[in-house]
Amino acid sequence: MRWFLAALGACLFTAGTSGEPMRIDLQTATTLAEANSFELNKLRYGVKGEQRRYRLQLRDYLPQVSLNYSDSNTVQYFAPDSRDISLSAALQQPLFLGGRTRIARQIQRSGILLQQQGVEERRQSLLDECFTRFHSYLIEEQKLALLEEARGLGESQLEIARVELRIGTSREVDYLETQLQLKELEQRILNAHAGLEEAAYALKLLLGLEPGRSIQLAGAIDRDYAGLILRGTPQTYLSLAMQNNLEAAQAHFQVAQNRARVRLSQSSWIPNVSMQASASMSGSDYPLQDPGYSLSLIFELPYEWLPLKTTLSLSNTTHRQYGQSETGSAPLVQDLGFLVDRDIARLELQASLEARDKLFRDLEFNVERTLKAHRREIRNLQLLRETVQLRERQLKILETEVEVGQAKRIDYVEAQNELLDRKLELLEAVLNLILIERSFERLLGLDIGGLAELEAAGDYP
Repeated sequence: MRWFLAALGACLFTAGTSGEPMRIDLQTATTLAEANSFELNKLRYGVKGEQRRYRLQLRDYLPQVSLNYSDSNTVQYFAPDSRDISLSAALQQPLFLGGRTRIARQIQRSGILLQQQGVEERRQSLLDECFTRFHSYLIEEQKLALLEEARGLGESQLEIARVELRIGTSREVDYLETQLQLKELEQRILNAHAGLEEAAYALKLLLGLEPGRSIQLAGAIDRDYAGLILRGTPQTYLSLAMQNNLEAAQAHFQVAQNRARVRLSQSSWIPNVSMQASASMSGSDYPLQDPGYSLSLIFELPYEWLPLKTTLSLSNTTHRQYGQSETGSAPLVQDLGFLVDRDIARLELQASLEARDKLFRDLEFNVERTLKAHRREIRNLQLLRETVQLRERQLKILETEVEVGQAKRIDYVEAQNELLDRKLELLEAVLNLILIERSFERLLGLDIGGLAELEAAGDYP
């Protein structure tokens, strides 16, 4: 309910300030994405329907009541006509169902839990997509800012080169090369604008906003971000993943469901026992004058080869007539599907057990791989920052050499572009590190920001 109210508030805010850019932070973005996901809402409605069906099927434990009425007239030649009227009510109460109803409810409950895990899996995928698009937009903004800054520096260098060409201290080919460098930069700025527009459109589409709606994202990607310090051991993170990972939970529920199906397929030798009581009023005209009562005990054995049904009944009427009857039936088997049903149930259980074991092995491998990727990307960031620092030192030296005539201005412009490329590469590396940490959160079954909270608290399993 809270996320719905937050989404509603955000939508009202959008409607009320349509002339201004809509300011969106990550929490608002994920809230809007959830509220506007048709697929996610459809899955949630499906789970609610199954939960309601599950509750309603408690009716299987309650008595079954039936009402019957008949009114028949018989016309006979050369004899008096007759009329028979009967009104009866019957109540049948299950006494023992061999545990099959309970097992069937366990299967149904496991199915609902699987559906709930599917909803959560879809929700996490949606949050991941929103997280990626949100940060991709921020990256495109910061790339564009770097390119615009570089263009300003390039224009200054072009103006200086023009003056140097006019006074004869620079060659025309160097001046043309400086112009070419600036034109290439302008092309990159044009592509960056297009990339920013595409990122904005993709984000607005996910959030359910109008394509023409102007947005402004809160926050920025920290270029100095060095990543989280992961203090846990691989085994610690693996334990956490086995507890919280959505796929692991689905595997557990699938195994439980298949085990229940095996038990259900093996329960046909346990009988069902129920009791039925009925009362009736009969006669040839109203008001009906002849009451009757009966009590029956019903035994059913749903064994596939020879299903049996036996009924023991007692009855009496007001005319002091008492009755006792025993009936039985044993229909021959007509459906031979049961010959493979048990084998299929056992095979499905074995397959789910093997799938769960494989998933645990994959989890162990993915935890190790993600930790290595995280350490590798942190090291890559360190190297890139050192490269940027060296490029900046190189640029300062070239600036001094250009001023004293020891280097060409075009060398300085090219060094500026090299520094720009390294800064852009650094931004991409920061984004990649953030996405690796988010994927690790997902692997461990944590929400956005959960890994930082875990490392801060040090509360490992």
